[in-house]
Amino acid sequence: MASLESLLREVRRIEEHRVELTEKKIKSIYRSLNKDLSAFIGEEYVKYADKDGKLFLSYLDSKGKRAKFLSEIVKNVDGISADVKQHLMDLVDATYEKTYKGIAKAVKEADDTKELLSGTDTLVRPEVLKQAVNNNIEKLTLDAVMEKHRAEIVADIQQTLTVGLMTGDRYETMAKRIQERLGVSYSKASNIARTESHRNIES
Repeated sequence: MASLESLLREVRRIEEHRVELTEKKIKSIYRSLNKDLSAFIGEEYVKYADKDGKLFLSYLDSKGKRAKFLSEIVKNVDGISADVKQHLMDLVDATYEKTYKGIAKAVKEADDTKELLSGTDTLVRPEVLKQAVNNNIEKLTLDAVMEKHRAEIVADIQQTLTVGLMTGDRYETMAKRIQERLGVSYSKASNIARTESHRNIES
């Protein structure tokens, strides 16, 4: 048998592994977005770049294409937002449930809590359990966090594209800039996953 401390470490390890799996799913979504954006931008360069392979904002403006160009980018980014949010919500729900059950199981099974539990049928008093269930880590804050994250991605990528088009970046430079911005955004999404999961485990 094991001590309560070692069993709780195992509960935490399992939940950290769950976070890693969620991060891999989110990374896959970002990889797909990068591929889609690169393909779209590549098509626009084929259509509108000059003979040196440069694309300027002024040229898109002269063709009345700037708004459409930027709105397509927003549409692509918005396309991943629901998936990323769903993976994070699933993680928050699963972490809360599995950690709670894992801790209860650990307390029941640990060598150093057996004497404490002897003579009782329930691990937690009903009023404590009700409070724990009703105070489910204030998950509503995740909506606001994710909306802020989505708005930041859109603004970052639009700014990156606008700067690149004003300076007449070639496709390769533009694609690299976008990839870098998506890398920053993915890091923020991973940080949200870890923060929200950690809050649940601690609670």
